[in-house]
Amino acid sequence: MPPKASEVYRRLLREGWREQEGGKGSHRKLRRNGVMIIVPYHRRELRARTWESIRKKAGWK
Repeated sequence: MPPKASEVYRRLLREGWREQEGGKGSHRKLRRNGVMIIVPYHRRELRARTWESIRKKAGWK
């Protein structure tokens, strides 16, 4: 079961990812070491494929 988008967003910020300007509406752009992750920002759970993509880019198992 994937986590909620807001939980993932907070974890990324704690791990040193910084928000970039230009996120579209309900999405947030985060960048660290040249890698960019776009996180949908809502209270629902992430879709499985979106969660997999974020995990890979963030280096989480």
